[in-house]
Amino acid sequence: MNPLEDLQYFLALARNGSLSAAGTDLQVSHTTVSRHVRTLEKYVGYRLFDKGPAGWNLTDEGLRLLERAERIEHEALAAFAGRDNTAGTVRVATTEGFGTHILAPLSAQIRRADPSIEIELMMTSRTPSVSARDFDIAITLQPPMNPNIDTVRLTPYRLGLFASIPYLDRHGTPPDLDSLRAHDFVWYVQSLLDMSELDFRELGIPDEQKVVRCTTSLGQLAAVRAGAGVGVLPLFMVGQAGDLRPVLSASVMVERTYWLVTSPHSSRRANVRVVASAIVHHVSASNKRFLTCDVAPSRPTAERASSPPLRHPFRLSE
Repeated sequence: MNPLEDLQYFLALARNGSLSAAGTDLQVSHTTVSRHVRTLEKYVGYRLFDKGPAGWNLTDEGLRLLERAERIEHEALAAFAGRDNTAGTVRVATTEGFGTHILAPLSAQIRRADPSIEIELMMTSRTPSVSARDFDIAITLQPPMNPNIDTVRLTPYRLGLFASIPYLDRHGTPPDLDSLRAHDFVWYVQSLLDMSELDFRELGIPDEQKVVRCTTSLGQLAAVRAGAGVGVLPLFMVGQAGDLRPVLSASVMVERTYWLVTSPHSSRRANVRVVASAIVHHVSASNKRFLTCDVAPSRPTAERASSPPLRHPFRLSE
């Protein structure tokens, strides 16, 4: 019996929450993981996991052992510092826009620098739970409530109103805030939106003007490009797009912040630290991309006779 060997199976199950996922991480069968965990439980004399509807959950004794096991793992990694420390999979939970435009290209750079690191990008419109074990790093729009969780403020980023050139040719470019009452908007499906930061309530857009709704920012970008209406889009997603024009960029600008959160179950792993550091440095080096846009501004035009009738009046926050 070698309890140190059993600890790696214990850690894998604690981090993954399922025998099959732990086996995949360790490249063994789920029965092998189960056997080693049962052996460790016999050795320590108490249960380490309880089986729940969502997977295997640590008992109170298991949580205490987890802290000690991670310290042992950390010391072992430090003792054998070298390239092999970073081998393994790093799971990153992120919003779709940031994941597609920032992390997907960056993952290729990380892999070229260290092929032993594998990266899983889990793109979502929901806020990941920092107590869950289904991610190692999360890119969020708000910091966690727990001040003891490793958190880095990545960057503020700005969003503006954009529309396609054909749409503006048909409906005219709004010259002021009040003229937005005559335009259609592309928006989120609010009943399915988990992140309040993406609700943009401060813009005061009436629901009846949100004629196309998408659950993802990439869907909104595609709809705006197709001429479905005006959309609120992150500047870094628009980039140098020649088919879009900013609308009232001097009057309407929304700012949010990206945060990098490291799971407490993964923060000591060398590959997680490497990926987190790469994200922080990349975002810092390209900070201007999140705050400015190179797209040429649209020129305001008078309302055309064919424009839709005015709807319920509203005013955006200036």
